[in-house]
Amino acid sequence: MINPLSDITEVIFLLKIIFSGSKLALCSDFSNFFSEIEILHPTLVNAYPIVWKKLYTVIQNIINSLNEDKKAFLTTAIKVKMEKKEEHCIWDKILFDKIKNKFGSKIRHSFSAGNLLNQSITEFIELSLQAKM
Repeated sequence: MINPLSDITEVIFLLKIIFSGSKLALCSDFSNFFSEIEILHPTLVNAYPIVWKKLYTVIQNIINSLNEDKKAFLTTAIKVKMEKKEEHCIWDKILFDKIKNKFGSKIRHSFSAGNLLNQSITEFIELSLQAKM
């Protein structure tokens, strides 16, 4: 099934990039997305919801694989940051800056093309990348 709105969104996004004089990079393969984005240092990221869900799942799996003390600590950091939605220098330094650096640390805006993204995943992505979505 073709989703015409996602196609229109993609065209508008590409035209905006081209006419503003920005550089454009397309990921060669989904399996390379996270390694390529770390090298490219993008300021804007347009991805389908499956990419954002994958990022969320990868981070959650890493947290779940930690020992109980670290897991509780990081879970608290995420909970506090999501509830207050403000700058928390300690939490940013410990967790969120590391996630942001994996994305090249320059992202200002991120977009989800195609379908709606779960609200909790959207909030988590915004807070961890410290960028508007």
